[in-house]
Amino acid sequence: MAEHNEQLDAVLKKIKTTSTALGEALTNEDWEEAFNNAMLLKDYIKDESLQDLTGRELSQYHIPDIEAELKKYWYFNGEMRKSVGALRKKGQKFVDFAN
Repeated sequence: MAEHNEQLDAVLKKIKTTSTALGEALTNEDWEEAFNNAMLLKDYIKDESLQDLTGRELSQYHIPDIEAELKKYWYFNGEMRKSVGALRKKGQKFVDFAN
């Protein structure tokens, strides 16, 4: 039981640290760092040690909130990547026009 609690505490600490890092990366517009942290966070919130927590305990640690925000992050990340791709294509067109 003590080992389980240590594992759970370690995962919760990783979630907190990674969530903070993701938020800071987004605020600083460091998209690649945000992507890397989002990937880590996705894995941490799927950790099996969290499966033993009740809904109330999960809410206490904001796990459902983090999952919801992470889902929104992935949506907007996809939209941003589509926009960047479209802008790259536009850039190539301008280069082609100049030639």
